[in-house]
Amino acid sequence: MQIARKQFQDLLKQLAIHKTSALGPILIVSLIVSAVFMTFSSLHPFIGQPSISSKVEVLVIVLVLTAIILLAYFFFRHVQFLNQKIYRQEQTIKQRQMLLSNLSHEIRTPLSGIIGMISLLEGVGERESKIGTLESIKLASTHLLDLVNNILDYSKLKEGSLKREKKVFNIERLILNQFKILTIEAERNQVDFELNISPKSERYLKSDTTKISQILLNLLSNAVKFSTGTKIIVYVDTFSQTDFQIKLQIKVKDFGIGIAKSAQRNIFKPFIQAETTTSHEYGGSGLGLAICSQICKLMQGHIWCTSEEGKGSTFGFAIDVIKASKEEYLRFQSQETIYPKDSRKKPRLLLVEDDEVNLKVASRMLDKLGLKHEVARNGAQALKKAQGESFDIIFMDINLPLLDGFETAMKIKLAYGHKQLKIIAMTARSMVEIEDSLSQSEMDDYLLKPFSIDKLEEKISKHMPL
Repeated sequence: MQIARKQFQDLLKQLAIHKTSALGPILIVSLIVSAVFMTFSSLHPFIGQPSISSKVEVLVIVLVLTAIILLAYFFFRHVQFLNQKIYRQEQTIKQRQMLLSNLSHEIRTPLSGIIGMISLLEGVGERESKIGTLESIKLASTHLLDLVNNILDYSKLKEGSLKREKKVFNIERLILNQFKILTIEAERNQVDFELNISPKSERYLKSDTTKISQILLNLLSNAVKFSTGTKIIVYVDTFSQTDFQIKLQIKVKDFGIGIAKSAQRNIFKPFIQAETTTSHEYGGSGLGLAICSQICKLMQGHIWCTSEEGKGSTFGFAIDVIKASKEEYLRFQSQETIYPKDSRKKPRLLLVEDDEVNLKVASRMLDKLGLKHEVARNGAQALKKAQGESFDIIFMDINLPLLDGFETAMKIKLAYGHKQLKIIAMTARSMVEIEDSLSQSEMDDYLLKPFSIDKLEEKISKHMPL
């Protein structure tokens, strides 16, 4: 009842605003009608010499009728406008309901798998069975993490706060790396990848490889998901715009189920999938293509789709990149190279984490890598440890009790002046948020939670002293 009353009040406000804005046109039209009437009455030969009062009465009647007609016109036009507005709001509500339904399904599905597999693991005895169960838990957890990342990415893209990082890369290697990531899914669906790079295309480019990989992985993942027993072809071409600027165009063609024409115009809108049944059969929150579209806009480009139901789809995107050389690429690669473990001494590590589970996970990972380390559970303990011993790398959780990670890092570096000390933030915050915070702190790098043992080893290798 309260909602209905509020909607009625809003309607009255809208009409009041619109009537006020309509007074100007009504007044102008009324003046014109008055002038025409007065001219006509004074010049027309068949109208004698009516009295002044008669003329005024007729003029008033004409003006009132004109005002009523105009008000009726503006009223009906505004009612039409409000109807359109209500329709759009209803569509938005439907989209939100669909989003909640999809997210509920997508979140509950992997959580159900994780909880179910853990309960099975408790009663499993054979090593092989345990390994299979753990792999299932890992897959379900990865799916859940991807969903959360998609929601965060879309939120940051809509705000326009997602940063771009330019790197020199080889386009062929970048695409082949995406093929490798999807090897298991492709084998499961009996799908083969094929890469077709135009002979005239530039191979060495400079742009945000993370964003390009994100678009490619999303398009390829969809192509694999909706194809069975076929192949997926990736076409690459570049077009020179200036001496340095290049337009990179990539198309992903599949021979899967295709998309109905009626669904194609909304395919890049958030939380939309080609059919409602698609979400239930193939999964997905409907955010992937919307994220791709926003990334393309961020990179001064665009994305499109052509499809025929039952015959397959082609998704393409074109973005602005910078021309690079093979020499630049090799120089960049040499800077990114991780040195072999044997060529360096083992670093002295301090792990600062207040959450018992996360502490246990990180500590066991370091044990598995054969790296000895000290442990602190808050900022005060970390300061005390750093005072008593010299460390090469400190892995520091940001949300520590009493003294947070940023304050602890600042005090350690200022108080003890460890020139070679590297402090790496461990956080579950979004990438954009942590990058902004790091630029104003004493932290040297960051590690996003949850992280794999490979990511942990990569950070250690990157910052390990020679």
